[in-house]
Amino acid sequence: MGYIVVFGLVSAPIAATYIIENYPSVTNKIAPLIATIFSPLALITLIVYLSFIPFARKDLYNDRNFLLAFNVMLLAVMALIIFSISEISTNNKQKFNKIVLFTLAVVTLIVNLVALSAIVYRLSEYGFSPNRIAVLGTNLVIFGNLILITIDLFMAIFRQAEIHRVELTISKYLPVYAIWTFIVTFGFPVILGN
Repeated sequence: MGYIVVFGLVSAPIAATYIIENYPSVTNKIAPLIATIFSPLALITLIVYLSFIPFARKDLYNDRNFLLAFNVMLLAVMALIIFSISEISTNNKQKFNKIVLFTLAVVTLIVNLVALSAIVYRLSEYGFSPNRIAVLGTNLVIFGNLILITIDLFMAIFRQAEIHRVELTISKYLPVYAIWTFIVTFGFPVILGN
């Protein structure tokens, strides 16, 4: 764990950049496959997951680790949506994939609302802490991005708008992520004194 996982996580972006730069034909073949397979699987998984939360023995509102796993899942699905949209925009006639992504975005919005309610509950019960504020802000940033993506996907499916609008929305929203990361990294220690 200490050697393999840490070095693997650190070297993954470097290895991915090397592969994308030197073997673009491989990445162009893999991207459609990943988007086509994993988007419907993620949608089914999220629907099943949301359906069984009320019956789970773990309490999302009081179990910190469960909430953390919930947020990690939210980030992974968000990354999958962004990755799949870039694939769909190169193949503009994939109506089924657009509908799957739109449904996935709507379900992910519901997941984000559940996570936000748990975070607000934890803030009211246990008080403010830098971690809780950071997680709340991150979820709010993701929620805003998801709303814009969902609206653009709706327009692309039902109003015949260009799918490239979704990519533009994603790229225009990147500074919001950067600003929040800057605030958490450099502002929190100064403001909160930790």
